[in-house]
Amino acid sequence: MKIKWEGNNLHNLLAKSIQELTELYPDQTIKNLVRRKQEYKKRGIIMEQQPPRNEEGKLVSTWEMMSKNNDGEPEVTTLHKYEYGRGSGDLLVKPVEAAIITPDHRKPPLRDHRVIFVFSDAQIGYRRIDGELVPIHDETAIKASLRLANDLQPDTVVDLGDTTDFAELSRFSPDSDHFQQTLQPSLQRTHDLFAEFTAATPGARRVTVWSNHVKRLTDHVLKNAPALYNLKAVGDKYAAMSYPGLLKLDQIGWDYADGYPGEYEYADDLAFMHGTFAVSSGSTANKLSRANYGRNVVQGHKHSIETQYHTDRKGRPLGAFVVGALCKIDGAVPSYHNSVGVDNQPVKHFENWQNGVMVIRDYSDGNYQFDQVVIRDGKLFYNGKLYDGNHE
Repeated sequence: MKIKWEGNNLHNLLAKSIQELTELYPDQTIKNLVRRKQEYKKRGIIMEQQPPRNEEGKLVSTWEMMSKNNDGEPEVTTLHKYEYGRGSGDLLVKPVEAAIITPDHRKPPLRDHRVIFVFSDAQIGYRRIDGELVPIHDETAIKASLRLANDLQPDTVVDLGDTTDFAELSRFSPDSDHFQQTLQPSLQRTHDLFAEFTAATPGARRVTVWSNHVKRLTDHVLKNAPALYNLKAVGDKYAAMSYPGLLKLDQIGWDYADGYPGEYEYADDLAFMHGTFAVSSGSTANKLSRANYGRNVVQGHKHSIETQYHTDRKGRPLGAFVVGALCKIDGAVPSYHNSVGVDNQPVKHFENWQNGVMVIRDYSDGNYQFDQVVIRDGKLFYNGKLYDGNHE
């Protein structure tokens, strides 16, 4: 049956997801609904239940359209047309919904050493493609990592940063219009990830460090709303528009190592940081080693797995390590090498990245065991055991 996309029907088309539309209009094919949604999207028309905002673009015009509703009564529909470019300076987000944390109550294992669990570069974010949120982070890699961390019950958990991608706030030209109105769900998923690690590792100290993608938020606030930069709610530890403030990190059991280069010094001979350089040809760890002579150092940032050892003047073998990522590595994450095809989908292209985490065993006498753990297709093996993130 042919439907006139006006009045309530037009409102539904513009405001609801494809799944909701198929339930409302069971006689319409998904292909037809997607086509109609895209048609109005190309015209720059959106429908809002609240007064129009322009946080996602410049308001060009507003007009009203008279039609009849389902009861045959006259009804006025207000339409807003926006012009989308790099986005306006406004950044309007609301606090995340606090996660309900149910800690694992298993007893910590008896061992003669301490365990550190490290992950990095989840790059949490979404592309909004034809009304659906498509993650650029790898949920299966995240699940496998959580299962390993829960099994190990580490004494310390370290997140090396770039946990949220913040593609919407990037200074680089966008590859598509996919990142409109995705900031809020990205922040919520980031909060939930931190809460999941809190629940999985109740006895651990947990630290996340400063990173360049997190800096995008700070830069945006300073440039466009400096009055909000250090504004704190009564009783809060962090500024409301700061990364740890928006995520409520202190309320879910995480410390934040702030400021460039965002270093967390675990001991005199072991430090963690996001990293500020990524060298091609597998030599990032080599440069990291030369810049950190006399101590072990672990960073993220590169999205690849690297290891480099050197021996200092005291004869100590010391390592520099780059930890793998928990984001997708198939072209979904915006980067220098990615692109979006004519079908409005990210082109499948595997970067020279690897999914992975690190397990460190600290024997308290200057000896450490550094285990680089590769994740492939959402699965990882550690100490002969499989941790599969492809099922609940």
